[in-house]
Amino acid sequence: MVQGKVRSIIVADKEITLVVKRRKVRHAYGSIGPDFCLRLVLPETAKITPEEILSRKRAWIEKKVRQLSEMDRVLAQDCVLIDGRPIRIKESPGRRSSVRLEGGMMHVRVPQGDSRERIVSERLVRMTEEILRKNLRRLARDVGVAYRSASVREMRRWGQCTRDGDLRFDSRLVCLPGEVARYVMLHELVHLVNFDHSVRFRRLLGRHCPDYRELERRLKTYLK
Repeated sequence: MVQGKVRSIIVADKEITLVVKRRKVRHAYGSIGPDFCLRLVLPETAKITPEEILSRKRAWIEKKVRQLSEMDRVLAQDCVLIDGRPIRIKESPGRRSSVRLEGGMMHVRVPQGDSRERIVSERLVRMTEEILRKNLRRLARDVGVAYRSASVREMRRWGQCTRDGDLRFDSRLVCLPGEVARYVMLHELVHLVNFDHSVRFRRLLGRHCPDYRELERRLKTYLK
């Protein structure tokens, strides 16, 4: 739950949520995320107002809102991306939950008491697991590394690597175009060699994924 003073404002012709908090900080700062929620943190004792910050940072805020508005949401109310292609979701009642992909549409049967969101999310997990089964070991051999485990879960990041060799991928990896999903897998595998984003890391990543910069840029255009 969002804590702080909350209200709506219009930025770049879009309604966003403004959350204002007072804390023991020296300087005011703000951030805006994919949920179109602008969070401002102001010093407890300072007389500065949210309106002053909004006025000073208006250009930056408008730029971020436009960038977020141009991103492709991988899962919306009535549509999901599969391999980067939009698939319309059609819901119907049923005794048992099921998902069927046919004719550019995802048919979802939802029993009473269940939810379409849960059923679709569960299907995306299975589809992402299938992508990993088909590609991850081969890519690991190409890079010359071995990982300890690979799991799928809902995460803020698309992928994550631990120092112990455990790889974690977001359950919506299947939503990305195949070449972008491959880049995510390679990115995490290369971290098994270089656990940072140093020049050596990028050099090795570029060896196995020459267009990684373009794929990295494309990845940032997708919104969970």
